[in-house]
Amino acid sequence: LAETVQLGERVPERLNELFSPDRIETLPPFHILALYREYQDILADLPEWRDIRLRMADRLAAVDLLDEAAELLVGVMTELEPGAERARIGARSAALRLLDRDPQAALNTLDASLAGAQDDAALAYERRLLRARALSELDETEAALVLLEGDNRPLTLATRLDIARRARDWPLAAATLAGDGDLDRGCAAARDHCGVLPVGAMWRRFGAPVPSCSPDRPRVRPPATARVVVQERIPAAV
Repeated sequence: LAETVQLGERVPERLNELFSPDRIETLPPFHILALYREYQDILADLPEWRDIRLRMADRLAAVDLLDEAAELLVGVMTELEPGAERARIGARSAALRLLDRDPQAALNTLDASLAGAQDDAALAYERRLLRARALSELDETEAALVLLEGDNRPLTLATRLDIARRARDWPLAAATLAGDGDLDRGCAAARDHCGVLPVGAMWRRFGAPVPSCSPDRPRVRPPATARVVVQERIPAAV
């Protein structure tokens, strides 16, 4: 009985070691999930519970367990007070939802993390692009384009071109290609940041690994024709 009690007392310490920044990289992803589900109550009492979930989300997303990773991020997000950090983690979760082909869940997460997003201009911009992408995937093309009106920054142009392609709005695509904005720079920025498409740029913006189904390994290869290279662009929005 004494040995059993001693082993029980060591479980939190052992879990803390397993989910440390160095050790978690060596754990197989399904082991991470199994440990999380088995010992969630104990993990929740650890001082680093929030950081542990962020590490777990990064690790799971890196091997395409996108739904599980997004859920972990939502759990962290809901515990935070409204503000830039909550908005940032919400954007990370929304980006994963988009990668997982669930634009409605992405919009829901963006809505739930709206407060405080404007405190960081770069974050607010990325959230706006994310929202535009989600709306586009829900066939709400006009609403998506409204979010991009009057903005000719390179990444915005790349996103607008992608929306036009999805909607098969070839006049809009042609107008975007022929406009005054630096679309070539936008597509180049996408490639520089994430190999091909913006979702990866978005994920890297928050310092996490890029899921293998994202821009670096697109599920659908872009056409060989030049500028439609931004096929999966997902920046963020409020």
